[in-house]
Amino acid sequence: MADYPQFDWDYARTHRVESIPEGGVVIHLNDNCMLVLNPFPFPFCWPFKRAANGELFKHMRDPDNSGDARLP
Repeated sequence: MADYPQFDWDYARTHRVESIPEGGVVIHLNDNCMLVLNPFPFPFCWPFKRAANGELFKHMRDPDNSGDARLP
């Protein structure tokens, strides 16, 4: 089995709630928006979108090196 780099996961979905060192909490709403609670809620949003990761199908046509040629 080949060692491929790990897929680029959405940071907002895997780290939804985080604490900040100065005190307070950051809630990631999506890739572009977050809500900071310190002690009042402050929404922050970025007007631009992240570029898509074009490496999803990068290794799709690599030869199969599993050793069993009978399987499709």
